[in-house]
Amino acid sequence: MIKIATIFALFILIQHSQCIIPAGTNVAGPEFDGGSYWPGISDVNYFTSKGLCILRIPFKWERLQPNLMQNFEQNYLNELNKFVNAATSNGAQVIIDPHNYARYNGKIIGSELSVNNFNDLWTRLANLYKNNSRVIFGLMNEPNTMSTSVWLSSANSAINAIRNTGATNLILVPGNAWTGAHSWLQNWYGEPNGNIMKGIVDRMNNFAFEVHQYFDGDKSGRSESCATQKGSDYLVEFTNWCKANKI
Repeated sequence: MIKIATIFALFILIQHSQCIIPAGTNVAGPEFDGGSYWPGISDVNYFTSKGLCILRIPFKWERLQPNLMQNFEQNYLNELNKFVNAATSNGAQVIIDPHNYARYNGKIIGSELSVNNFNDLWTRLANLYKNNSRVIFGLMNEPNTMSTSVWLSSANSAINAIRNTGATNLILVPGNAWTGAHSWLQNWYGEPNGNIMKGIVDRMNNFAFEVHQYFDGDKSGRSESCATQKGSDYLVEFTNWCKANKI
């Protein structure tokens, strides 16, 4: 039995979905435990049978590409391909997600690590999946503890690299500070996402901001109890920001 300890919401705009109400789940595994576990066809069948038509598959950049600017590790790539093909052929959409917090081996993209390495990752991924419109490109899981402006520049560079391949896939763009919805306009982490992330540029205009929100008291996801207040209270400022900026 799976115990749901806290509610984790991934709010994204999904286009061209056949779902009446787009709903999905994270299918964790290959980003943890040495990358030895990959979800398979039975997992895809289970989730889609429950009406979930968006599956987010996290992976570790270092495992997919052990050497920067070099070919992907074939066995790890084969497993990623198997999952993507199984899900998309079953009518689901798949979000591919480098689960790296805007880092490679601990080095921050755009400051300690050249953004060219990030561009190379996404150029290779885009070339692999650009002909599958059901694949959604999640740029990066939860950038944090960095300059928001540096992340903006890195994200824009990767988006441009993706579009240079001819890929038209939907791109999901997170903000800084673990891309928390509740902190989108706050400045405790530096420049607020609400000020800086308006600078995202996509020549295809086919992107969405990805925000994450836990509903426990300190919004960290570490508690087994949700806060007594409504979860929507954590989202109202971000929602109003979207409306004000016509997003």
